[in-house]
Amino acid sequence: MGTNFNKIVKKVIEFFNLTCYEYSSTKDSMHKFNLMNLLFVYIDSMNELFQRCDDFKSSKFQLLTSGFSTLLSSSGISELNRILRVLLNILKKVQSTVEDKNDLEMEIIGVNYQEFLN
Repeated sequence: MGTNFNKIVKKVIEFFNLTCYEYSSTKDSMHKFNLMNLLFVYIDSMNELFQRCDDFKSSKFQLLTSGFSTLLSSSGISELNRILRVLLNILKKVQSTVEDKNDLEMEIIGVNYQEFLN
């Protein structure tokens, strides 16, 4: 069952990255609007997932994909506000979770977080 879930996550991540790229390259404002609404579904769902979890394994950090850098560089002010607010919420959650963990658990979270930053 875990393998099937990993395949689904990989497909969702791939779809998100492709949609971010399409968003950054399209000139049609209506198409861009529709793509952003779709991207917000992913972003809001990812935020919800991070807010509800108490462990941060690498599979969750994989959801913070390279598509975000593409998206951030091509978004307007209102979109940036919403995206950055979600990313800040996730970082706050990781920080508060780390404060409650012992040294070994913190090291594991730190390794996963470093993978995300690279």
